[in-house]
Amino acid sequence: MLRNNRALFALLLTVLMLSCDKTPQNPDKVLWGTTNHYTDFLFKKYEPVIMTKTLEFDFNEDAQRLVHNDILFEPVEKEENGKFISAKGIVLYKNGQKCKDNILNVKSNEKSIELGIEFTGDALEGNHTLFLRVKNSGGLDRIDNTELSSSDNVILAHEWVVKKVNVYNPLAKCLFWVLIFILVILAVWRILIRPMVFEVFKVKTIYFFYPEVMKTVRLRGCRRVVCSKNKQSQSFFSRFFTGKIIYVQNDFWEQDVEIIPRDKKSVKVRVPRDFSIMPSSTLVKGTDTEIKNSTKLIKLQIQ
Repeated sequence: MLRNNRALFALLLTVLMLSCDKTPQNPDKVLWGTTNHYTDFLFKKYEPVIMTKTLEFDFNEDAQRLVHNDILFEPVEKEENGKFISAKGIVLYKNGQKCKDNILNVKSNEKSIELGIEFTGDALEGNHTLFLRVKNSGGLDRIDNTELSSSDNVILAHEWVVKKVNVYNPLAKCLFWVLIFILVILAVWRILIRPMVFEVFKVKTIYFFYPEVMKTVRLRGCRRVVCSKNKQSQSFFSRFFTGKIIYVQNDFWEQDVEIIPRDKKSVKVRVPRDFSIMPSSTLVKGTDTEIKNSTKLIKLQIQ
């Protein structure tokens, strides 16, 4: 009916942001904007970002009088091969309301609408060139400078470039840097500070000559030797933060005896009152030290 009257309307894109300009190569191409998208992590959920712009309409008198059906548009995306496909991972909004079936409907009495675009997780990262495809012309012959055929599905000349950038979830990013900070602090403690606070043995080996057996203990990287009749072990955190402790178990040790570093040629032996030690509590390379409990005697040597 309206095709005989040449009814038409103009579709105008009003740019609301100075940063969103038409490109000089193509006046119908508009750089819409960029959205940072991230996946959900723990209690930090992605908050959808709706990029909005205003579309203005200018119906002529015939269109306003005779067009009674809504004019329907579908957002489509142009692939690199030039083929138009339905926009995937993009949600269309009209005046803040999600468009049913992602179809934009325009009434003949509308002067302007706020068009919104939201990226979902299904959208690929990068630039998306979007167009509007006429699904139902409502009887119009022309929209802007585009002739409409009887079959509709005509692509309008206006194109919008929107960009999706995948970023880290803010909470995940924060926790990541906190973890890196903690690891750096632990590394500094382990490599630089701990060796200054907790001295390790400079001698290599200590020998225990029991009445029935001889035991060899390697002291490399060790900061303390504890001799006890009870089985003991060191926790992971104690070993990491304070250094390695070696536990020597034998029934001879009626009470715990501790051996600690001194210098490159000697170590210090700490014995309880019930033990006797000769010639002194300082065990030096090349000499034997004797330790006696209430009934037995053993010798210690270092190398």
